[in-house]
Amino acid sequence: GSRTWVSIFFFLVRRTLAFQFKNHQVSGKRNIDPKRGDLCVAWHTNGIIDPALVLLHRGGQFVVGGRHDLVTRRSLRFWAKRFSVQPVLRQAELLRGGCSEQEAKALNSRSLRRLSEGLSKGLSCALFPEGTSHSSSHLLRLRTGPSRVALVAKTLSELEGLPPPRVLPIGLHYRVRHLHRTDVWVEVGKPVEIEEEGHLDEEKKEISQGTWVEPAAEAVHSLQHKIRSNLSPLTPQAPDWSTHRAWQLIGHILADHERQRPKSWREEVIAGRQIGNQLQNPGEQDRTIEEASVELMS
Repeated sequence: GSRTWVSIFFFLVRRTLAFQFKNHQVSGKRNIDPKRGDLCVAWHTNGIIDPALVLLHRGGQFVVGGRHDLVTRRSLRFWAKRFSVQPVLRQAELLRGGCSEQEAKALNSRSLRRLSEGLSKGLSCALFPEGTSHSSSHLLRLRTGPSRVALVAKTLSELEGLPPPRVLPIGLHYRVRHLHRTDVWVEVGKPVEIEEEGHLDEEKKEISQGTWVEPAAEAVHSLQHKIRSNLSPLTPQAPDWSTHRAWQLIGHILADHERQRPKSWREEVIAGRQIGNQLQNPGEQDRTIEEASVELMS
């Protein structure tokens, strides 16, 4: 994409986020290495605000993939062209018609190849492994696209003698995601090294010639499992939002009882997360609920 338009984009995003959010916190920026490509993955609950937050805090030049029917809309086409957003055709679009499976495969292969090339050269790449925006309180089933892009990018970096890319999980925590002047905490998690080998020597030769070669299924599923394991703790992991709010309430009560009342949205999220983790242990559950009930009654 254009460096000039990227600079304008970051300026506009900073102004927009300052207007949208009352409190905006960021943690874990030490996990970002500007000399290496980062495949930024996050759960996707807030439309175009999610990629704006991810790209802003990762910084630098970036490559982005997006739904074909989304990036070709009149309202987003202007920015998509200037950022060289790579369109991806999903199965849902194929079912609606408009192109053949062969054409979709060719388009997706070209887009994924370009994303991998940018990632291998040290650019950041924002992809949402769930494949769609949603309103659930937990991760949905992950798609294989981010894992495939990361494995091909690793192969390209090896062929070109460049530092290998990493997977960077990012937690996006909104107090009430759809409200104006709400609070947000962007949690940059620990990077995940890509240790899987996705291609044989013969396949690497084809990749060096500019073609897209699908990585081995075992490597894709292994990296996909890593992404889920590292991204899931950065989400509420609750069966529903009522349960999540209950965890936060209990966390508030216990923290207040210990005279450590949360002073920020980040501390509130951490307090609720600790309760959620404790309630997964039956031995801790009775003690936690009992303490919270006594404090609430008092």
